[in-house]
Amino acid sequence: MAEPLKKQLPSELTAHIEALRDALLTRLVERDVSVRLALLAALAGEHLLLIGPPGTAGRR
Repeated sequence: MAEPLKKQLPSELTAHIEALRDALLTRLVERDVSVRLALLAALAGEHLLLIGPPGTAGRR
């Protein structure tokens, strides 16, 4: 059986991914799940569709 992903990644790569996540979360308040899913999709080379209530996309 395969080891968990965190054990397979070099610690330097893991640190860079965590730093990127933390940097994104400083600007995107209360979007932890969305940020994590977006990073996962980007790393996997897949698409991500985020659906939310009307009027919430790009508004400040």
